[in-house]
Amino acid sequence: MRTFNAYREKFAALYDAVKNMHETSPHQHRGHGLDHDVAVAQMAALIAPTPRIADSGWVAALIHSTDRLVEKDVYPAQLNEYLGLIPPNLFSDEELEEILLAVLEHDAISPPHKSSTQEILQDADKLVNMQSMVLIRSGQFRSKIPAIEFSYVEKTNPASIYHAPKSVLDGCRISIYEYPTLINTQKGKKLASVYVERFRQYEQWVLEDHRLLDLAGIVL
Repeated sequence: MRTFNAYREKFAALYDAVKNMHETSPHQHRGHGLDHDVAVAQMAALIAPTPRIADSGWVAALIHSTDRLVEKDVYPAQLNEYLGLIPPNLFSDEELEEILLAVLEHDAISPPHKSSTQEILQDADKLVNMQSMVLIRSGQFRSKIPAIEFSYVEKTNPASIYHAPKSVLDGCRISIYEYPTLINTQKGKKLASVYVERFRQYEQWVLEDHRLLDLAGIVL
């Protein structure tokens, strides 16, 4: 796998444009900052089966949060502008189309145009969303719900669902325990199992902290 700096140099114009978008967008951060995008890009390169897919996956990952940063009416044009900043002749027209579709459909559970690039992007996004930083990013993303419900320290609130958890902790629980079933790559499956065990340990610390304060199970 190339180093991050090697990728940044290879796609310098694209990286600079994406960085500028993150810095100037009125919707910056909120759980989908440049830190997230470059982490997903590096994860895509790490789990990709070939150097070629590592490159297309890295590019797709770098721009995959564009829908969070721009308005819907300019979203497709912004993606095409990004693709125009890729060094000429690096990808074929078919590969560029594959990158574009991967980004457009990266949230789809069963996308109609599944490709190697999309598979890598989706796995990488899920894996990064299982890493330790997701605890902070989830708070940024879901700033209007409580961090925790004391009455559900030991288990997930049955009323919590993926798109509408009752607490930030539940949001992390649902994602981290559900994502491994959706990972396709072998490298990704191995990493997912590691991240699940990490989170189990974190849940235990949360439980111990609240038992110490006599808050576990309390309804406010």
